[in-house]
Amino acid sequence: MTGIRTEEARALRWDHVNLEAGSIAAWRSVRHGGDTKTAKSRRTLGLPKAVVEALRKHRVRQDEEKLAAGELWKDHGLVFTTTVGTALDAANVRRYFRLSARPPGSRKTGRRGN
Repeated sequence: MTGIRTEEARALRWDHVNLEAGSIAAWRSVRHGGDTKTAKSRRTLGLPKAVVEALRKHRVRQDEEKLAAGELWKDHGLVFTTTVGTALDAANVRRYFRLSARPPGSRKTGRRGN
């Protein structure tokens, strides 16, 4: 709903999210070779109200995951992380997208044997 690229979303930090103003600063982009954003390609994106609300709920869930992970949590300030706070790689994103795109009731964990 925002036009953010996968590489930008994976690098998005909470300090670049302004839920009050309804915007995100897409200032970083990660690929295999590292951060690929230049000063010229940095952009600020407005967020629809539905996205702001979804991010608020996501932050609460992430805080719960952080508590559950305890000392295992690696805090990098990222918006989208694994359940222990580490960065998602491209394969994680593709897997989560495939799982979320399945009709309800047909979702599996993606683990072998399930």
